[in-house]
Amino acid sequence: MLNQVRNNEIDSNGKDILLNRYKPFFEPTKDDGYIILTTHNNKAEAINNNELKKLDTTQVSFKAVIEGEFSEKSYPADEILNMKAGAQVMFIKNDIEKNKRYYNGRIGIITKIDGEKVFVKCKDESSDIEVKKETWKNIRYTLNKNTRLLEEEELGSFTQYPLRLAWAITIHKSQGLTFEKAIIDSGEAFAPGQVYVALSRCTNLEGMILKSKIRANTLCTDSRIVTFSQKSNSSSRLQQELGEAQEKYFQNILLSAFDFGVIIKNCQELVSYVKEHSISFNDETLQWLIQLNLKIESQQGTGKKFQGQLLQMFKEPDSPHKNERLKERVSAASVYFSNELQQLSEFLRTSPAITDSWIHAREYNDNLKEIFDQTSLKTHLVAGCKQEFNIELWHQRKKNFLVPSFSVNAYAGAANNKPKTVHPELHKQLRRQRDSICARKDLPIYLVAGSRTLDEMAEYLPQTIEELEQISGFGKAKLDLYGKEFLEIIRQYCQQHGLSSSIEKKIPKRRRKEIKAPKIDTKAESYRLYKEGKTVTEIAAIRGFTTQTIEGHLAYFVQQGKIAIEELISREKLILIEAELQNFEEGSINLIKQRLGEYISFGEIRLAIAGMEYLKSIV
Repeated sequence: MLNQVRNNEIDSNGKDILLNRYKPFFEPTKDDGYIILTTHNNKAEAINNNELKKLDTTQVSFKAVIEGEFSEKSYPADEILNMKAGAQVMFIKNDIEKNKRYYNGRIGIITKIDGEKVFVKCKDESSDIEVKKETWKNIRYTLNKNTRLLEEEELGSFTQYPLRLAWAITIHKSQGLTFEKAIIDSGEAFAPGQVYVALSRCTNLEGMILKSKIRANTLCTDSRIVTFSQKSNSSSRLQQELGEAQEKYFQNILLSAFDFGVIIKNCQELVSYVKEHSISFNDETLQWLIQLNLKIESQQGTGKKFQGQLLQMFKEPDSPHKNERLKERVSAASVYFSNELQQLSEFLRTSPAITDSWIHAREYNDNLKEIFDQTSLKTHLVAGCKQEFNIELWHQRKKNFLVPSFSVNAYAGAANNKPKTVHPELHKQLRRQRDSICARKDLPIYLVAGSRTLDEMAEYLPQTIEELEQISGFGKAKLDLYGKEFLEIIRQYCQQHGLSSSIEKKIPKRRRKEIKAPKIDTKAESYRLYKEGKTVTEIAAIRGFTTQTIEGHLAYFVQQGKIAIEELISREKLILIEAELQNFEEGSINLIKQRLGEYISFGEIRLAIAGMEYLKSIV
């Protein structure tokens, strides 16, 4: 009979079965345990409220505890749950304890409510069940770029008793449940398949009562289901469609193996970042990155050509799994590209980047490591195609991939960033003096003497204050503060080695100013626009920068105390960020960003760090 209803093929026997179950005046007793299945929410609610009012016991209301983000549309239970002793209820969650006392859809009667304790008696059970509150979690899943593992983040939770008043329930909410005894009121069925869903909730005919007649117009079924069911070859068609989908998936994965678009995108972003902050990096950095980008684009160009060849071979009669010519071409391409990618990985290890800013160094290090990780993964996967391209082996290799070690540090203070100079010993002494001043005054190195300043002092060997003034990075203030300390070291070194100043070889600052266009203080310009009342987004649009860059500019003034952090970040966000920064000292903020999720940006985290640094400075 159910098959006939589902396929819209009900015959006289099926109609007789339904007619025999039509009992419009049936009234169940209190202990029968029948549940009414009806078509509309308001009908189910009216029945439940009326039955609840009939009970002469005390009504108790339990309010759900909702924390964090949890959409009202996704509430798994009633936010306000009204119950009385004697009420018929249904469990809406499976029991997580070992003895499995209840399951989703089991019906019982509340025997007692004692404070926060609710007891339910189910049919054929010798004892009551003490029902405890359950918690449903709102989880967001993200992919960790470093570990390549799926991580979950709890956004919110909903805690309530896993119960619902169950004298009546809508047919829609009954889906997935089964009942031994059910009264079906489907006379106002309005959706295709609704009557079938109601009838199929019952485990037997004896426990099924029809409250209203099932009319022909309510027995509508989705025409697509009927068409599918009526075709004798539906099973073979399904197999055919499955095979076609598998072939398409095979082709898409194979094409993706020789696509390097993601690596190019990340490389171009790093190039843009270094261009934007070029004054903070040595000249070799941008030249090297442009060369890197050209190498990757070259691979992408070759990959695109090979993808075109693959697309042509996909059109051949033989399946890709059986196409011997395709297998040979993929194997040869695997050898070629894996070798090229391996060379690219080695090139990535030759990064010459040096910057005096640990913030820029951190960004550079993290981004370059991401490019290396992606290149290594691509190398690992492509190399696996040398024998034969196989979907299962592809996913297995991806799952088992371990990122090779990769060490890069663009920070000028790193020990491995040795300067290129004809006087390395002098450079070492000057750096030691610079670091001593920084430690003594608790200043970042670029505020005392950056890498370019040290390089020029070691190259041109200035002997007087006037000559030292010609060195990059030395203005009147720095000359007064640190000039004599550096000059003393240079003079002693020159005296020991019989050297003299070569400052005349250096282009004077005035001439350099004439040659080069004057540069504006980019941070100060962003600050000026901010003080005029512009928002971060507006400043980014005016200056043609990203909002993250503008936030970086303003972070400088937050750290100086010129901008209150509360002006840029809401108190709610600050509380979240500060909790994650409790044990943060220095290094990558990627892990912090992953824990905070999309709700908090990288720029906001850096602003919060700047705010904390300001507070430390005034303590």
